[in-house]
Amino acid sequence: MSHIKYVESNVPKNISVRVQYLKGDMPGMPKDTKRITVATLVNNQTGQQVSRAVSVCRHSDNDNRKIGRAIAVGRAVKEYFTNVAM
Repeated sequence: MSHIKYVESNVPKNISVRVQYLKGDMPGMPKDTKRITVATLVNNQTGQQVSRAVSVCRHSDNDNRKIGRAIAVGRAVKEYFTNVAM
């Protein structure tokens, strides 16, 4: 079992993090969504997406971009280390 913390500071140097914040009032979004945060990890040499994850802020949640980013990036980093890097 890995003891790596799935945080943005543990992303390898050859991988960049891209984050998008989508408002919940956009067409096609679920009605109970305030914001969706999408984190994508991209290989710097090839430009290829290696991992992607989302976090969803519902209307009953406190809307905090910093927490949403941490959750989405953590999920993307976890996916990277469990599926791509190992």
